[in-house]
Amino acid sequence: MRRVMPSELHSCWAWIRKGLEKVPHADDWLPEDVYAALRNDTAMLFVTDTDDGFVVINIINGYDGGKQMHVWIAYNEGSILYEESDKLDALARGFGCNSMTFFTNRKGWAKNRLGYEEVHTLYRKNL
Repeated sequence: MRRVMPSELHSCWAWIRKGLEKVPHADDWLPEDVYAALRNDTAMLFVTDTDDGFVVINIINGYDGGKQMHVWIAYNEGSILYEESDKLDALARGFGCNSMTFFTNRKGWAKNRLGYEEVHTLYRKNL
């Protein structure tokens, strides 16, 4: 996987945006929110070596003093978290992270977790 730097984002944004529009999510983000986070370097974009998928990540300081790599958004036509699992693990280690996190509302993760454990379930009530 290779990082797309904020200064390079414009050149690949068209296909990234199309992917973002296909990602099912329960959060209220818009593609423009993702663009702003990437341009402001508060999130990072990594694309697959074949340019058919991407992840948007954040590096978060954990309460235990360690770092976590949080996968905010993951996209490809298959399952990028499964297909690129080893590369994502290496990426997290490269940032000095001792764990990786992501949120999902997909029940399929309960079957094959790739070493992830369910930590909590988020419930939300819109008012």
